[in-house]
Amino acid sequence: MATKTELSPTARESKNAQDMQVDETLIPRKVPSLCSARYGIALVLHFCNFTTIAQNVIMNITMVAMVNSTSPQSQLNDSSEVLPVDSFGGLSKAPKSLPAKSSILGGQFAIWEKWGPPQERSRLCSIALSGMLLGCFTAILIGGFISETLGWPFVFYIFGGVGCVCCLLWFVVIYDDPVSYPWISTSEKEYIISSLKQQVGSSKQPLPIKAMLRSLPIWSICLGCFSHQWLVSTMVVYIPTYISSVYHVNIRDVTTALLTLSCGLSTLCQSGIYINVLDIAPRYSSFLMGASRGFSSIAPVIVPTVSGFLLSQDPEFGWRNVFFLLFAVNLLGLLFYLIFGEADVQEWAKERKLTRL
Repeated sequence: MATKTELSPTARESKNAQDMQVDETLIPRKVPSLCSARYGIALVLHFCNFTTIAQNVIMNITMVAMVNSTSPQSQLNDSSEVLPVDSFGGLSKAPKSLPAKSSILGGQFAIWEKWGPPQERSRLCSIALSGMLLGCFTAILIGGFISETLGWPFVFYIFGGVGCVCCLLWFVVIYDDPVSYPWISTSEKEYIISSLKQQVGSSKQPLPIKAMLRSLPIWSICLGCFSHQWLVSTMVVYIPTYISSVYHVNIRDVTTALLTLSCGLSTLCQSGIYINVLDIAPRYSSFLMGASRGFSSIAPVIVPTVSGFLLSQDPEFGWRNVFFLLFAVNLLGLLFYLIFGEADVQEWAKERKLTRL
C-alpha cells in the first residue's frame, strides 16, 4: 500500500521558494503610461465623450435662438417674447440622440474589458469620462456666442465637424483588443494581456445576478446616477429656455457663466458615485458600471416628458414645479446613497476558493 511521503523542512522551504519565484514571474511588469497605446485610446474616448455631450447640449442652447429668430443669420434678440413650450417642453428633440450616446458609453466600457489592466481601469475610465465635463462646459461657454455672432447653424457645423473628426479617430485608432492593435509595443501588449489573464483566471464564476438585484449598495449607485442625470438633463435641456423666457436674459451673458459653473461642479459626482462599483465589486466593475449608466440613461428620456407636462398644465407655476421635482429626485438619491452606500467589497463579489474535504 502506497504511503504519502512527508517533505523534510529543507525540501519544503526549497519548494516554497520555487513557488514564490513562479508567482513573481506571473506578476506583470508595469510599462510607462506616457505615449502608451492604452492611454491614447483613453484620450480618443475622451474626445468622443466630448463631442457626444456637446452635441446634446448645443441642441438645447440653439433651441432658444431658433425659436426667436426668423432667419438663420438673424441675431438673437432680447425681446420679451415668451418661448412656446409643447408637451415635451419645447425640447422634444433631445432624447433622439440617446441611442448614439448609449452606444458610445456601452462601447467604451466593453473596450476597457480588453484594454484596461485592473489596477489602472479606474484611471483610464476617469480620463475618458472627463470628456463629458469638457463637452458640457465648452458647448455652454461658446454655443451662445457662436449663435449670436455667426448664426445658430454654425454651431451645428462646428460641433458636427468635431464629431466627424472623432468618428474618424475611432475608426482608425480603436481596436477590439491589444493583440490586433498595430501600433502597440510588445512590452505593453504583454503587460495588458498578463494583467487580464490574472483577472480572468481568478473570476471564472457566473455573474451573481440575484445577489446584485438584492444588493442595496448597487441600488444606491443606480439611484445616485439616475438623480445626477436628472439634474444634468434639467439644466442642459430647460435652463437656457428658462433664462430666456422668464428672465429675458441673453444666453451669452453672465447667467450662462453660472450655468457653466453649475454643470461643471455637478460632474464631480463622477469621481464618487460612478466609480463606487470599483470599491464594492471590482471583479464585476465593468458590468455594473455599464448597468448603472444604462439605468441612469432613463432620466434624459423621462425629464422632457414630465417637465413638459408640468409646464403645459400650469403655465404660472410650471417652472416652480419643475425645480421642486428636481430637488425631490436629487434629495431622494442623496439620502438613499448616504444610508445604503458602501465602500467595502461585498460578500458575493469576493473571490471564492474551492476546497476539497
